[in-house]
Amino acid sequence: NLDPGYLRQSLHGEAYDAMVLEYGTNEGGDVQFDADRYAIDLNAALQNLRKVFPAASCVLVGPPDRGVLSRPGGGRVDLLRYSRNARQITEAQARIGARFGCVEWNWQALMGGEGGSYGWALRRPPLMGPDLTHLTAAGYKLTGEALAHSLGF
Repeated sequence: NLDPGYLRQSLHGEAYDAMVLEYGTNEGGDVQFDADRYAIDLNAALQNLRKVFPAASCVLVGPPDRGVLSRPGGGRVDLLRYSRNARQITEAQARIGARFGCVEWNWQALMGGEGGSYGWALRRPPLMGPDLTHLTAAGYKLTGEALAHSLGF
């Protein structure tokens, strides 16, 4: 939904060499998640960003893995529902991002792939919070260090 004119104006003439975009967690948690719709929206967003930042380096950070909380007596639960959504989002970011000169960083892969959130939650100290969506401070620290290392820092 980005308006390139508004973004350009809000920068007050400042130029940027790089952009890092991280999103997909909320989209992937939508029970009505539609991978095709996500791809269309991502394509439009990157078109608009390239109007403002035509030569900037670009990194798309995919969403972390996400678990599903089970409810006692709640019946069968698909524990990988959000994990599959995160994988589809990351795949779309890699495919569509390449068209716009963006590289994709796979956060879910860092966590061990689909279902990695459960392993991170069970580690001591835990790297995933009890909501199976947000990381702990230790998990975010590990993630930040891994991303920085992959970017050459």
